[in-house]
Amino acid sequence: MLEFLLIAQIALATLTEESTSATVSDGPYLFHIEDESLKSITVKNGKVTTSILPTTDGIAEIQTTIPSVPIISIAPALEFVPADTVPMPPKLLAVSDLEGNLDHLLQFLQLHNVIDESYNWKWDTNHLLFNGDTVDRGDQVTELLWFIRKLQQQAASVGGQVHFVLGNHDVMIMANDIRYTHDKYKAVADLTGIPYHQLFSKKSVLGKWLRDQNSVVQIGTYLFVHAGYSPELLTLNLSHTEINNQIRAALGPPAWPDKDHLSTSLAWHSKGPLWYRGYFEKHAKKYGPKPTDEELQSILTRHNAIAIIVGHTVTGEVCYLDGNKHLIGIDVHWDTPGQGQGLLIEDEKLIRLSMDGVAKELTTKSTKKTTQIKIPPVLGISPNDLQELLSQGSIILIDVREKHEFDAERIVGALNVPLSTFTIKTIDKIAGDKEVVFQCHSGHRSGIASKEYFNGKQSQKHVEGGIIAWKKEGYETVTK
Repeated sequence: MLEFLLIAQIALATLTEESTSATVSDGPYLFHIEDESLKSITVKNGKVTTSILPTTDGIAEIQTTIPSVPIISIAPALEFVPADTVPMPPKLLAVSDLEGNLDHLLQFLQLHNVIDESYNWKWDTNHLLFNGDTVDRGDQVTELLWFIRKLQQQAASVGGQVHFVLGNHDVMIMANDIRYTHDKYKAVADLTGIPYHQLFSKKSVLGKWLRDQNSVVQIGTYLFVHAGYSPELLTLNLSHTEINNQIRAALGPPAWPDKDHLSTSLAWHSKGPLWYRGYFEKHAKKYGPKPTDEELQSILTRHNAIAIIVGHTVTGEVCYLDGNKHLIGIDVHWDTPGQGQGLLIEDEKLIRLSMDGVAKELTTKSTKKTTQIKIPPVLGISPNDLQELLSQGSIILIDVREKHEFDAERIVGALNVPLSTFTIKTIDKIAGDKEVVFQCHSGHRSGIASKEYFNGKQSQKHVEGGIIAWKKEGYETVTK
């Protein structure tokens, strides 16, 4: 009996994967080939299209279906290693840890007049900085990378600059560590027959562009690293350029080639700039000890800096870490609509920009570990129980499947919050005072969501068997 159940589960999982693959669209992925042509690979509704595109002296304009990047410009002159140390511009805006959430970023940049209504650069000679972890988790990674690359080109053409700082996740996907990659991209790899990391190989346009970017950037007296600059890194006495070149040389498979020695593994060591969390007391046991004031001042003095700005560790707001004006955290919830924020530096003033359009002072956040709340058990309910609750109007039904699954078929009255972008804040805003019941395809993902969400009132409910069980009981669904 157990063997039969296992076979049935595997068959169901396979069927779900096939259904998901049939709705996937992604690309283009562009590769340089020997005769100076370009190989283009796109996926539309599960169908893979490969084409060879000519260039003239390596120059080409490639049309896409990406609204924010209708044209991809290819030219040898557009391939360069950006400067890692530059003077302070009139204005500097920094954001971090976008993780494939392009739409939210576009709204934010338009609101603050960095881009126009056609998603083009309009910020003159000012600078925009992305402080790492642009990839993984979200499902708009490809579009987001092309968009940032486009902005970098447009800004440079008018004397502005877009900085792309590598984060640990950016490095991970190039090294074939895809534990946190959205299922969409695993389906793309299956459909194309190309392992995901090879879509960012040295021969790919995006892969080459990523490898040209820096891991440490200093703008005026502000030092930007994705995770942190450790006292141990300082003892190596390396310039920004030396750090960047060493990490650049280590990009690509394998992942975790050597994480024991900082001097030979800047890209993977826990005290390296892509991973270090020593500024946060709650992570001090693994990454610490937390730097002393003297150690922090030594780092700043060495680089003639007045503050270090980091992402990597979620702070929820652009803030000073433990009130220290020399340490600023900017990792916020780009996966939650309305929660995007950025750090604006203008006329030596530090300003917190948010989605309400109001400029605010930086807050201060504690880096101590918060007290854990004991979560009550998850309760599975039957489709019949769900039908009764829906008829009473006493619950909010949250479908945690991906958007394309929800759009194809859903239970009447359900609202869609994909598990891949799931946050407690989002659910709280939707639910209000009502009880929440989670539902998915078969009950697995809704169980996970139930464990993640806790409003302090009661055990969390989810629909056992998901929409499959709902239909088996004869209840109707809405389809396209």
